[in-house]
Amino acid sequence: MNAPKTVSVKVSASTANLGPGFDCLAMALQLWNKIEASLADRPSVSIRGIGSDTLKKDQSNLIYKTMDTVRSQLAIKDMYFKIKCTNSIPLGKGLGSSSAAIVGGLISANHLFGSPYSTNQLLQMASDIEGHPDNVAAALLGGCQIVTKQHDQFITSPIPVPRKLTCVLFVPETTLSTNFSRGKLPKRIPMEDAVFNLGRVALLVNSFNQSHLDLIATATEDKLHQPIRSKLFPAFKYITEAAKKAGALGALLSGGGPTVLAFTTDREMTIGYEMADAAKVLGISGQIMMLKPNIKGPKIRVR
Repeated sequence: MNAPKTVSVKVSASTANLGPGFDCLAMALQLWNKIEASLADRPSVSIRGIGSDTLKKDQSNLIYKTMDTVRSQLAIKDMYFKIKCTNSIPLGKGLGSSSAAIVGGLISANHLFGSPYSTNQLLQMASDIEGHPDNVAAALLGGCQIVTKQHDQFITSPIPVPRKLTCVLFVPETTLSTNFSRGKLPKRIPMEDAVFNLGRVALLVNSFNQSHLDLIATATEDKLHQPIRSKLFPAFKYITEAAKKAGALGALLSGGGPTVLAFTTDREMTIGYEMADAAKVLGISGQIMMLKPNIKGPKIRVR
């Protein structure tokens, strides 16, 4: 097995749905978690940064379990991992922290075992572990990705991201479980709501592809998940309104929330402060982030 001794992987945060694209659109963001992994004679997990006091530091750690899945599928026995994590992606905020862990674990293990899996195979594995493909597709491939399924296989297609586009995020201190909020969504929807979202998804893809940024406000509207999730985070309405009044092109719930993301090409500081002020009036504290899309995907170094 011709494989490196140590693999260093930087995997980015991601924002899913982008308004109307429930479970089929996601964009990678320039906010990174770093994983340094090597084979070892006993398991070891260390964590610096976000989650250092809350995440598991044994074989039940999500990155470790993901890497162990690769080892098990390859029928390799009596082999363990030494993992060092440095985290910057907030947990439970709708920014793809679990997807970054899964993708980082899969890439690390794949390289340590001689790269037996293709990128597409890693996507299938990541989607199976995460339970939905949007965030993992963006984290694995970078950029803005359309992802859909055919015959039990996921298919992705990149959407060009306008160069001037910046994401302004208000990240509340509170968390919101994606699984919990997903469980609140209806199993059936009215036909008119489905048509509403289909039109917005098509408009969003075209607005990115053609750099028609004036269409983003309409293109990021949604009737499938944001109305339900906004009830779990009522401040969403007021924060998005503040962002738009301050000049944002559009604003939406990042993934399952509670992070609110606004698209813009200028006035980033003004938009961020107005979002934070709207939240503060409602007694909600948090932090402002200004992030560019991550176009190139994970950064990998082997030695």
